[in-house]
Amino acid sequence: MTKPTSSSNQDRQPDARGRGRELVLAALCHLEDVTAQQRPDALQSLLASPPTGDETGETRFAELAADRQARKFALALLEVVFEGWETIDEDIRAASKRWRLERMDRVDRNALRIGAAELRGRPDTPRGVILSEAVRLASTYGNERSAGFVNGLTASLADALRPGVSR
Repeated sequence: MTKPTSSSNQDRQPDARGRGRELVLAALCHLEDVTAQQRPDALQSLLASPPTGDETGETRFAELAADRQARKFALALLEVVFEGWETIDEDIRAASKRWRLERMDRVDRNALRIGAAELRGRPDTPRGVILSEAVRLASTYGNERSAGFVNGLTASLADALRPGVSR
């Protein structure tokens, strides 16, 4: 995960759910190369001893891991992602006409996983919130093109996973 960028839209501090999504993004970026069987144990190790290096993103991970409300939300969302990982990846592959999942930027791919997981497994979260949060994560931690890329694909995922729902 890269260092957060600064912009006027990101000056507003996210609530506990938003911070939880940031923790999920960081965890997924660290854990996506771990086998499905190893993920729960690797997650516990990661949360027990979060990176605290010099980079802002690593410092942020430690702060988020210590935030009880963010952590509670993150663990619930990570459970949805872990349980549906293969289906979520298939959803993303189906929505992405021109990009292979494996070729996507790590932050973009994991922001999309979070969006797809919420669209699929958290019907209580409004579609607009899911899209907005996926774009916020991509614009904060991704590259200069991440926000537009994630916005387009998350909208396609929303159309496929929640057809007829406009909000």
